[in-house]
Amino acid sequence: MIQRLEYKEGQLAEYRERLKLLPTDQTSYSRLANKELRERATNLVANVRQFLRQWSEQDLVSMFSQQAAMSGAKTEEERNRVWQNQTKDMMLKSSRRNAEYDKRFKVETIVLRDELLSRLPTESKNEHAYSMYEHPTNPIGMGMVADDLERLAKLLP
Repeated sequence: MIQRLEYKEGQLAEYRERLKLLPTDQTSYSRLANKELRERATNLVANVRQFLRQWSEQDLVSMFSQQAAMSGAKTEEERNRVWQNQTKDMMLKSSRRNAEYDKRFKVETIVLRDELLSRLPTESKNEHAYSMYEHPTNPIGMGMVADDLERLAKLLP
């Protein structure tokens, strides 16, 4: 009987965690002082922006290479082939960038955002930026997430 109760309590704790019903003082971020939380957010923002700069530089190199390939194409068939290759390359890079962002930054930006918002007045929430955290589909969206995190960190007392 005692084992069954312990098992049920464990299940209940797991369900509460999945539903985010745990008290906020049980997360690693909620234990931080405002200054430490601000520093973590600022560091994350810097890392996201560095990530975006690196991808932007790669995009510029690709663009110049693609322009050279297009200007070197002599026939309509060659231009179409270059265009198709460029489009394929662009789509693959975009998919890789989004996957890397998700892997490196998505969860942490959401958790930090939620902790920052829990410490700030409700009017601090920017609805448009808030929804961007879940699915930033391109570098502009990822930049908006970084901008909003920085804004929230600066509002922290």
